[in-house]
Amino acid sequence: MSKRKLLDIDTKRLKTITIKVNANEYKIINDKAQSHSLNTSTYLRNLAMNYPVKSMVDRQAVTALLRVNGDLGKVGGLFKMWLMRNGEYKDDFSGERTYKDIDALVNEIEKLMKDIRNDAGELMDII
Repeated sequence: MSKRKLLDIDTKRLKTITIKVNANEYKIINDKAQSHSLNTSTYLRNLAMNYPVKSMVDRQAVTALLRVNGDLGKVGGLFKMWLMRNGEYKDDFSGERTYKDIDALVNEIEKLMKDIRNDAGELMDII
């Protein structure tokens, strides 16, 4: 037998384990597996083997956070571009905002982006 066939036999899941549960337990197990975007068999195997049960929902939330972070970066870039292009009107481009306000706003956007990146990193470590 070739080495490849031996590896396939060792890694292929051929055995079945049957467990009996009541209707309520079945529903709970099924719901938990679905909440992790796994089928019931994979969910129970991961629990039994003490493998981490990673949720796809959590990963999707982190991805969404990173998208928001990217969008904030685009907003900051567009804002900088607008300021550079409208340089001749800098003396009085707004009656409501001063450059001090704008600096504070840019700093707030940068802080928010940093916080989002940190939060996303912490979530990835958890899941």
